[in-house]
Amino acid sequence: MCKNLVFDSCVIIDFLKKKSEAIDLEPLRTANDCFISFISKLETLGFPEIQPDEEAGILQFLPQITILPSTSAIEAEVIQIRRKTKLKLPDAIIAATAIVIDAEVVTTDEHFLKCEYPRLTVWRKDAESFESE
Repeated sequence: MCKNLVFDSCVIIDFLKKKSEAIDLEPLRTANDCFISFISKLETLGFPEIQPDEEAGILQFLPQITILPSTSAIEAEVIQIRRKTKLKLPDAIIAATAIVIDAEVVTTDEHFLKCEYPRLTVWRKDAESFESE
C-alpha cells in the first residue's frame, strides 16, 4: 500500500553518509510517494561539518524527491505545533508539512514523539518495519 512519506533531515543525512543504522530510503522511495520539506533541503546542505562529497551526494539526491515549499496551511500548523510541543522550529516545519499533506514522518529523531496529533513514524530496527507512534 502506497503512503505519503516525509523524510526528516536526519534520515537523509544518515542514508547519504551510509551509516550502519541508516534507514534505506531507496525501497521507501520506490514503494511510496516521498517528499521533503524545504527546511530539510536547507538543513542537509547547511550541515556544519558537511564534506564536499557529502554535499555532492545531497545535490544528487534532492532532484530525485519532491521538495515541498512553505504554504499558509503549513505555517498555521507550525504555529499550533510550536505552541503545543517543544519541537524545534525545523522539526515543527517538517511535522506540519506531513500533517498538511496527510503523510507520515520518516525519522529517527525521538523529539517528534512530543508532537501528539500527527501520525509519526519511527524506524524500529528490531521490528524491521515502520511502526506508527
